[in-house]
Amino acid sequence: MSDDYRKGLLWTSLGVLCLTPDSLLVRFIDTDPWTLLFWRGLLMSLSLSAYLLVRRAPLSQMNGKGWLAATFLALSSACFVFSLQSTHAANTLVIIATSPLIAAVISWLFLRESIPLATWAAILIATSGVALSLGDGLQRGNLTGELFALGSALAMACHFTALRWWRSEHATLAICGAGFLMAGVSLLWAKPTSVPAPDIGWVLLLGAVVLPLAFAMMAVGPRYLPAPEVGLILLGETVLGPAWVWLFLRETPGPSTLAGGAIVVLTLTAHSLYRKKQSAKD
Repeated sequence: MSDDYRKGLLWTSLGVLCLTPDSLLVRFIDTDPWTLLFWRGLLMSLSLSAYLLVRRAPLSQMNGKGWLAATFLALSSACFVFSLQSTHAANTLVIIATSPLIAAVISWLFLRESIPLATWAAILIATSGVALSLGDGLQRGNLTGELFALGSALAMACHFTALRWWRSEHATLAICGAGFLMAGVSLLWAKPTSVPAPDIGWVLLLGAVVLPLAFAMMAVGPRYLPAPEVGLILLGETVLGPAWVWLFLRETPGPSTLAGGAIVVLTLTAHSLYRKKQSAKD
């Protein structure tokens, strides 16, 4: 396994791990979607701005490719929040899990990247595992929430593909830009002071800690990994997300959830080991 591949795998995995409480925290916050998007975007960008200021990141690096990646991330986050407001979290996560397949097609069409057969197989098997674990949730959803989730999956796939096209050392600039875009657009309909006092702590945790850490680390991945492989690692959120729900809300996963989760984890492990073996031969 090359150093670049190992670096991309590490940072992307850590980012996904940080992102797993996202849906749980969104459910904890009792406010309308536009207000949540405003604080979600503003706090994330302010936190990242402080980091970029310390690192003295050159703002001139934020070109058209960077803004394209930022726009797709803002769209994905908005669709994600609206989906969670309209349907069960299980529905949202299982549909967003299709982003690796979408990323594979987009990368092939626009970046002309060849997708290894092993990666295609891993994506298909892992996605089937997610569908198995959350199949019951899909039947309880509604069309509006599921369409928002599909929009989030499409935008997220485009975001990672745009980051890989950009290949900038300062991809965090795109994450910061996405937050300001979210906050600016959401302010047209948001009511920033309407967040209940008990929920302010959850808003701060989500916007100022979880999101900036997660997306900043995940932004490193596309520099070293093909977009479909980044999306494949994202499937881990679909497995670990329900674990947070169980920990705080004591919702015990059913047999199908456990079986689907096992398929995803085993597939991710097998794919990583295969990639390591193939890299060692090169």
